[in-house]
Amino acid sequence: MKDFRSAMRRMGLRSLVLAVAVAALVAPVQADTITFNPGNGAIPGISQFAYTPGNVVAVGAIQPGQIGPQPGNSFNIYYQSILSSVNDVNSVPLAGAGAGGNFNGSGNEFTVIAGFREMITAGSLAQGFLNFTVTSPNAFSTSTTNPNFFEIFRVAPGTANPTTGTGFFSATAPILTGHVVTPPSGAFGTGNFGSIITSPTVPLGTTPGGPLSGTQTIQGNGSTQLLVQVDTFNPTFFPVNPLFLTFSTSNFLPETHVIPTNRFSNGSGDGNVTAVVGSVNGVNGPDLVFESDSSNGFLVPEPSSVIQAATAVTFLPLFFAFRRIRSRKSVA
Repeated sequence: MKDFRSAMRRMGLRSLVLAVAVAALVAPVQADTITFNPGNGAIPGISQFAYTPGNVVAVGAIQPGQIGPQPGNSFNIYYQSILSSVNDVNSVPLAGAGAGGNFNGSGNEFTVIAGFREMITAGSLAQGFLNFTVTSPNAFSTSTTNPNFFEIFRVAPGTANPTTGTGFFSATAPILTGHVVTPPSGAFGTGNFGSIITSPTVPLGTTPGGPLSGTQTIQGNGSTQLLVQVDTFNPTFFPVNPLFLTFSTSNFLPETHVIPTNRFSNGSGDGNVTAVVGSVNGVNGPDLVFESDSSNGFLVPEPSSVIQAATAVTFLPLFFAFRRIRSRKSVA
């Protein structure tokens, strides 16, 4: 017995914690559907939130004296959009925004804003690609130097204006808040921008109008994959905590589905960031504006294992390693 106790002490706290984490991961969370209540009745069986094409700005992506973004540059990303539909597991809309943004006749419009910090890890305009990684700390923050937030608001229909870049932030408490987390799997917290064409440049927006009308831009496309840990949620709208959101974007230049704007929210006010893109967006900055078409899925706790799920969140790297193993088995 004495030898056993000594062996247990030698294992140390780290091994004990590891054992607890593995036990918690037996059945903690699953990719699943949620129920969402836009304000006039619950809609079950939702696997995805789809958002309208929105504007994004990379603040400080181009440093003084540079021509275009360069590896090693760090910058703040600010994203804003409007919930357009909620979809089932087959991506079929179950409900959507009606005329004037009135979602499902509820008398509400739902906006989303996000902010996080990225760094360019490889590539250049001359090479025709750029790779990114998220560098925000894993905590909720609306800091102007290290932002990390994801918020969904309920506003009156027609409040959000993509062209002016206002109405996405509300002084009323958001119905959901979260922050980007970056597990070591590499599956989330990464992005890329490729097929870059620097000459000839084209108009930034294919639809005339807006504060950046007449601005030229480089061309290209890319994507971003983020994992958002939910911090708070309003049970009136989300009867069960979604726990995590898997957030994905497709990014484009020029902007073909939304009029470019130069105003964004940094999470502490409405339209309080003004983008400066220079004469050619993506070349002489310092900021870079682009279009993003986004959606998010959900990871929710099983009703019988909410406590287990909370334990597993503490050991997120193990959680994702476990999920990758399960995924490979299901594919096989």
